[in-house]
Amino acid sequence: TLDVVRLRVLRDPAAFPVGDLALRRGAAALGLPADPPALGRRATAWRPHRSLVAEHLLHPTPEEAP
Repeated sequence: TLDVVRLRVLRDPAAFPVGDLALRRGAAALGLPADPPALGRRATAWRPHRSLVAEHLLHPTPEEAP
């Protein structure tokens, strides 16, 4: 998706690919909403550094992995 390109290629600090299945699974594993609209609303608080949260959700530590 465009947000994945913004995250990975353009390194946009505000990118948050809320539609990405792996990101939503990582969010659910941490008790965050997995529903894209709800997760997107939650992510507004993390601006302008949402990409850091996205990377964490996409690559959880072994203790956090489902």
